[in-house]
Amino acid sequence: YQVGSELDELLHLCDDLNNNLIQAKQIMGPDAKYIARLEKRYVQIMGLYQMKYAEVENKMDILFQSDEMIKELREDISDLEYRLGSVMSSAVSNVETRMEAFNEMGVKIQTFEKVMKLVDDTYLNIQQACQDITESVEKDLYDIIGETVDERQHQDMAGMISNVAHACDYILKAFQDIGQEMDGVSQFNS
Repeated sequence: YQVGSELDELLHLCDDLNNNLIQAKQIMGPDAKYIARLEKRYVQIMGLYQMKYAEVENKMDILFQSDEMIKELREDISDLEYRLGSVMSSAVSNVETRMEAFNEMGVKIQTFEKVMKLVDDTYLNIQQACQDITESVEKDLYDIIGETVDERQHQDMAGMISNVAHACDYILKAFQDIGQEMDGVSQFNS
């Protein structure tokens, strides 16, 4: 009889516990589901944020590169306008071209100093181009071909590199001679 009563108490306790669990689930169930949905939404929003952040960073990089390109193009335009004015107002240009440079472009009369500046600028540009050509031939040629050349081909490439360097030196010397001749002419102008 005592075992039966304890068993009844245990069943009654299990029923109370089960009822309390059902009530707790009913109370917390919607909150737990809501929290789980919030957590999923948070993960989605963070993923979207990171994607948009990367997109903004990419666009900022593009803007920076565009600003740099615009700056370089403006410098190129300025240089080209200067050169155009120099050529148009040069003594070798026909009268109509010179008059257009003076009247429409606002170019002042070609002076000896402007000619010398053009010669100096051109010399610097040719010097840089020759350096670029020489470096390209020396470095890029070996990078492209690699170590797959035999001794004769290696000697042929060394000869080619020597020819390129000689041609660049000749161009620079010829242009330097022009500059010196112009300096000599300036003595007669004074």
